[in-house]
Formats: sequence, C-alpha cells, structure tokens
Amino acid sequence: MKRISVILIALLLLAACQPTPEQPVVVQKDTERLVDTVLHQSPEGTAPTDVVTDAVTDAPGFVKSEEHYTYDYQSGNGRLTIHADADVYLPASGRISMARVCESGFSDEWVKTAFDRIFRGETAYSTFPGHAPSKADIARDIAYYQELLDSGRLDEEKEMDEDEALALIEELKEQYKDAPDERTEIPPEIADGSVKTQTNDTEIGTTVNRRMLAYNDAHSVTFSEFDNSVGIPLGSAFTYNRGTWENALSFSGGLEGYSIENWYKPYQRVPVYADETDCRCGQQTSPADAVQACKDFLAILDVTDVTPCRRCTLYTATVDDRVKSLYIIHLVRTAAGSPVAYVPLIQGESYNKFSLPWMYEQITFFVDDEGVLLFDWYSPVKVKEVLSTDVQTIPFEEAASIFENMCCITYEAQTTKTYNESAYFDLYADEVELSMIRIREQNSEAKTGLYVPAWVFYGKVVKQYGEHRDLSPDGYATVILFAINAIDGSIIDVYNGF
Repeated sequence: MKRISVILIALLLLAACQPTPEQPVVVQKDTERLVDTVLHQSPEGTAPTDVVTDAVTDAPGFVKSEEHYTYDYQSGNGRLTIHADADVYLPASGRISMARVCESGFSDEWVKTAFDRIFRGETAYSTFPGHAPSKADIARDIAYYQELLDSGRLDEEKEMDEDEALALIEELKEQYKDAPDERTEIPPEIADGSVKTQTNDTEIGTTVNRRMLAYNDAHSVTFSEFDNSVGIPLGSAFTYNRGTWENALSFSGGLEGYSIENWYKPYQRVPVYADETDCRCGQQTSPADAVQACKDFLAILDVTDVTPCRRCTLYTATVDDRVKSLYIIHLVRTAAGSPVAYVPLIQGESYNKFSLPWMYEQITFFVDDEGVLLFDWYSPVKVKEVLSTDVQTIPFEEAASIFENMCCITYEAQTTKTYNESAYFDLYADEVELSMIRIREQNSEAKTGLYVPAWVFYGKVVKQYGEHRDLSPDGYATVILFAINAIDGSIIDVYNGF
C-alpha cells in the first residue's frame, strides 16, 4: 500500500554558523533530575499518587490561549524557510501533569471481553474455509517442484535451494500416501475470542506470536502481538472493521493507504475540528457526531482514559447526488486530567521504528455516515504512577525563543545532506500545544518511560530536491516539527524517545 511519506526530523543540535540561544539549551535529559524537580515543586497534596483515570465522556481537551505565535525565517543559504502562524492551545483543566508509564499490551482477558461485546453472541469464525488436497493436487505439486529443480529455476521463482526442494518433495510424497482421491472441503472454525500463541525458532532468535481472529459478514476483529528474543519492539495491535473480511481496512497512516469501497476516490479533503457540530459541504455527519461514535464504541470496551485530538480529517465525495463523509479521528491517552500529544505514526522517509524502545501509542478511528468503520489501537500503555498533577512549566515565550534558535539549526543541517543535489525545506507551523510526550526514563526497564509536559509545535514540512520548489503545503501530512520539554527547555527527540 502507498503510504504517506513526510520528512524525518533528525533533532541533532549542530552549532555551525547559526544564532546562539540567549539561554543555554539542555540537550541530554537527566530524567532523575526532572522527576526530582517536579516532586519538589509540587504543592502539598499533589505528590506521587496512584493511577488516576478520566472518563472519556468528560475527557479534557484544549482551550485556545490569548497568545498567537508568528515567526518567519530564511537561512543564509536560501534553502530553509520557516513560517509560523499558529494558535497556542493549553489544557482545558488549566494544569499539566507528569506521570510514569509502561507498555501494557492487551491481556487475553481483555481481548476475550472485547470479542464478546462486539459480536454479542453472533457466530464468528477464526479460520477461513478451505479444502484438503486430493492425490491429484499433491501429484501436481510434486511435478511442479521437480520441474523447477530440474530446470534450475528454484531460486528465481521460489527462493529455495536444492536441499530445501528435495525435502519438500519428500514431504509431499508422504502426504500423497494418505490423501483422499477427491478434494475435501474444510469448514471454518467457530471463534470464541481466545488468544492463540505460536512460538517459532529462527536464525535470529525465538519469535512469539499471539493472535486472535474473528469475523463474520458484519464485523471482523484481529489482535496480534509479536515479541522477539533479540529485543526488536514489534508491539501489539487490536483492530476492528465493520463489514466483510475482504473489505477490511488496514491502518497505514493516510487515506491513500486504504482500499475498501470506491466512493471516496474523487474525494475532497476538508480540515475540521473534532468539536464542530455543523455539517460541512452538505455531508450527513458532523465532526461532533463522528467523535461521539468513537466515544460510544470505546464505552463498549470500558476504555475511559483517552480523549479525541483537536484536529481530525474529513474526506467527502458526492455519489448519486448525495454527499458521503469519512472522518479519520485520532485519540490520545490522558493522565490525571492532562492529554498526551499526538505523535503521527508515519513520521518520515527515514523513520526507523527500531530506534524507539517501543512505539508510541496510536488510537485511530474511521467513521462514516453509518458509524465506526475502523478502530485501530496499537502499542497501548499503562499509567503506573502520577508524579504530579500540576507541573510548573516554562512560559510559552521561552519555548518560542528556543524554537526560533534551534529549529533553524536542526533543519538547515539537513539541507546539505544530499547526493549532489540541493535540498530545500519549507516549514509551516500552524499550531502549538502544551501537552505531554513520552520520553525514556534513565535506569529503568526498556519499556518504562515518563509522560513529561512539552511545548509541541505542529505543522507541515515541504521538502524539495533540485532547483524546483513547490511552496504549497497542501496535501502534506501534519507532523511534529519540534518538541520542547516544558520543565527545563531541553529538546525532545520524538523519533528516538528521549
């Protein structure tokens, strides 16, 4: 599938020929010092507490501050421009938290409960119908592999060597002995929502695969979790689809990555906000209606401590004189009344998912005029401990100064990292929010981190090679341009998690 590809922001603090910040910018984060600072600044009664959950129906959002941020910059070599025209948003609660979190995964019990509540007693299947091969089927397979072996085309067509082919042929001959004369149909197995575990030993280690599949003509649900002994963070995923298995959506980061019905092919993309109640372009479902459909679905699963992102994406198409709508809505975790920043799943051309100790949590809904079409939840986390419910943060003016001093250094360094071509970057910052971002915690387990307050600059990056420049950001995905630790002003490398 085609994936939206946007620009990886390598947050390398290079100091060549650029303005020096008025105040020192902390690069390496001492998380023990961060925690100690927050604990000492916390007013009485807001010291570390047990996990605090927030009802999704009353989930905290953001309010627009009186601050509006504008900034323009062009580098000396002419290859980098930064244009900021951004509203600044603060947590609606008037405070920001800090918490310790860990990867939680999906328990077998949770998966079984989700299965029961989605299918509600409807028959679902865990395998697909098939057939047991007949003697004639197996004989054809034996002849096929023998012909590849004799002609020397094994590696070209099957990527097999001679020993592998000979072993497979012997195995097929054994199957032939007991095979029926006629092909026998094998009905699908009925699903009960249980998780099956499979262990495979490979050259690089042992891989454990936990999975559950259930489908019928109305719904499909999949759960998968992979773990590798070499420590590759493959994560957990739970996906719901409305409709038949053949039409199931697979989340990959953008509309162009989906293939289901064709009604949105001549689509029109409309930027909207999740709390808007009006219908745009004549479509039947408003953004607020779509968000409510997400909340109703989550209530079925007893998921409470999440909140919708402010921005969502609306696609509309006119079919038979009727406007249809499709919303993509992302939700984020909350902790003690504070929302977490949304980190887009597909961040860049060179984005390396293995650089993170574990992937950022992703909760995504597709909602059309009939309700939830897709629900995808990847890499869930658990809030272990709330360290403070009211962290003292640097003011936005200081964060803006850091952004102006360091953003140009970060991006201008990339304009020279090309292969005999000029690289041009045009950055458009259109929104800033004070929210929490997960970073690694020192001296802790690999999949334990901290939600720390951060000033997050969202926008778009247009990257061009050669002399031709297209300055329009239309069609580019929104990404995190820059993230600044709101406790000490250090730069947060979102792509490496620290």
